[in-house]
Amino acid sequence: MASGHELHLELTGNFIHACREILRAVGYSLPVGVYKRALEFELKERRMDFESDVAFPIEYRDVRVGEHIIDVVLERKIMVKIISVAGEIPNDVIGQMISARNITDYDVALIINFGNDKPQIRRLEKRRPDEVPENGLM
Repeated sequence: MASGHELHLELTGNFIHACREILRAVGYSLPVGVYKRALEFELKERRMDFESDVAFPIEYRDVRVGEHIIDVVLERKIMVKIISVAGEIPNDVIGQMISARNITDYDVALIINFGNDKPQIRRLEKRRPDEVPENGLM
């Protein structure tokens, strides 16, 4: 596994560039569905492999109790959450993506916020066991 921000950097960069193009073209603070459809179009144009609305099962004691829907999965490597809120990315959204990332095999999750005049991106990477602090808190 690559360390730090080396993990899927080129893919992440291409995705962020696509998001900037969309924001420049349609503006900010529109409904999330607008950005999602524009992003699907842009990713197809760039010939990037992706899936939309991917369901990941949530299990409790080997029983499926629900699922977490991820907006976009890029090249089966990065999960993406799309939001459109003014200001900073809310902590509850960050927490949800950390949880979603942890129930999957994905090492990288991105949150893209189209709610401001510049796209706000939060990159969340899984930590290797040797990177967890002694107290176990992350």
